[in-house]
Amino acid sequence: MLTLSLVVAPSTVLSMASLTRETYLYYTTNLEKFVKWDAVVMLRTPISSEELSKVKSSVANAVIEGAVFFDIFVFRISSGHRTLEISDYMTLILIEKGSSLVRVPVVEGSLSSRGIVVSRKLAALSGIRVGDRVKFVTHHAFGELLTVEFRVVGIADITWRGGLCVMGLLELLLRPMITHLPIKADDLPKSTSYRQESAQFGRE
Repeated sequence: MLTLSLVVAPSTVLSMASLTRETYLYYTTNLEKFVKWDAVVMLRTPISSEELSKVKSSVANAVIEGAVFFDIFVFRISSGHRTLEISDYMTLILIEKGSSLVRVPVVEGSLSSRGIVVSRKLAALSGIRVGDRVKFVTHHAFGELLTVEFRVVGIADITWRGGLCVMGLLELLLRPMITHLPIKADDLPKSTSYRQESAQFGRE
């Protein structure tokens, strides 16, 4: 069995009375423009594209996609125009090509397998332009500094983590390891009691 843990559904978050009015307005005016899923399942262990296909085929009456969501600590970003010292976490989101559950509000360029889309905020702060090659200085798994470079194929109006976010397609990874499963299904429970419950999908 492949055990999956349901972590959050946007409709559930919006129904919680503990949210302030300002937070509620943020989700209704920003997050709902970005996500089209009912829930996101966070995998305890990342799975491959082949395993994702098995999960999709085992669940009826639902749209399931693979995605990668993870935070990386970035020291600086260099665009060739200027260097931006960040020393903060950034969110990297990788989605399936043609995703129907994650909307990328691109304002310039387009999302493609050739590179990444950066938030409008990062573009403004670091002078990033479409077509630039951008270097991110982060931590290597062994604690050393690591520089990774991507080509910028688009700029988007992304407010995830306050705009400290970049997006791309799963194809950017040489060997995609899926960490999250956005799900769209008409029969998912909408109450907060469903939050943090586990769901099991059979796999031979």
